[in-house]
Amino acid sequence: MIYQLYRKISLIVQENVSVLAYFTRLKTLWHELGPMETLPLCTYGTSKAIDEINSRNKLMQFLMGLNDAYSPIRDQILGMDLLPFVNKTYSMVLKFESQKEVLGNISSNMDSLVLLNKVHG
Repeated sequence: MIYQLYRKISLIVQENVSVLAYFTRLKTLWHELGPMETLPLCTYGTSKAIDEINSRNKLMQFLMGLNDAYSPIRDQILGMDLLPFVNKTYSMVLKFESQKEVLGNISSNMDSLVLLNKVHG
C-alpha cells in the first residue's frame, strides 16, 4: 500500500487541470500516506529536522509536476535563499496562474480588436 501511494505521488503531473485540482490530488495522497509512515522515537530536534525534510520533499514533488508554463514561477521559487513551505508555494503559483489568465484574456481581447480593425479598416 505504501509503495502504491509513493508511486501515485511520483507519477502525478498537472497536465491540463488547474493548479487547484493538481494540488488537491497531491494533498489527498500525502494525507493518505501520513498515518502509514512510522517514524522512530525522536530525540530533541530530530522531529523538526524530519518535518523539514518532509516539507521540502512535498515542495519538490509539487514543483516537479507543474506544467512547463509555470517554469518562471518555479525558477523564482527555487532561486530563493530560503525555500518556502509547500502551502506558501501553492499560493504563489495560484497567483501566477491568475495573472497568466488575466494577461491571456487581455491578449485575446487585443487580438479581437486588431482583427476587427482590419475588417473595418
